Amino acid sequence: MTNYETEEEQLAALKDWWKQNGTAILVGISIGLAILFGWKAWQNHQKRITAEASIQYTLVLEALQDNNFPQVVSTANLVIDNYAKSPYAALSSLAKAKAQVALEELDNATTSAEQAVSLAKTDDIKSVSQLRLAQLHLNKGSYDAGLDVLGAIKTAQFVPQADVIKGDIYLAKGDKDAAISAYKNALDAKGAELTERLRVIARLKYENLAGKYEPSS
Repeated sequence: MTNYETEEEQLAALKDWWKQNGTAILVGISIGLAILFGWKAWQNHQKRITAEASIQYTLVLEALQDNNFPQVVSTANLVIDNYAKSPYAALSSLAKAKAQVALEELDNATTSAEQAVSLAKTDDIKSVSQLRLAQLHLNKGSYDAGLDVLGAIKTAQFVPQADVIKGDIYLAKGDKDAAISAYKNALDAKGAELTERLRVIARLKYENLAGKYEPSS
């Protein structure tokens, strides 16, 4: 580093250095502040969007509880159209699919369930959407499509539920052995429990085809 003998020399050197570098420093500071405040503004915007989506989704659920199925569809569409990047878009698609089943619009319900799969922001919501979609394929008789959807479910806690629906699909196809195997896989699942109600149903279906259920050792 250069040594300056007097304060005047130091001051002059500082002035020269500032002339050469001051503009760049100010620009850097300005950019840094813009990024900081821009990031905070973006965060606040995202919080506001999420809050608005939450309110609209609450209206979807209220309409569903009231069995106002046309209202469910219209409000769900509002959430999907305006808040597609929020987690409430996929949940609204699932609610819409349920309403459309009640309205006996199975093709539309299938489309809504497919939409839920594509909009899902978490593996759990995606898996639930896939289960719903597979069930709709079963109801429509689109058995292979249902099996394809179920085969894509990777979240461990939902695999036993997928196996139950697989059993239903295989049974509908007339493949008794495959149905038995699927039901047994669901009942034998380790570390991923079925609900008690679904476990009872799976066991009844298994035992109706294969006799008394014996857990695998």
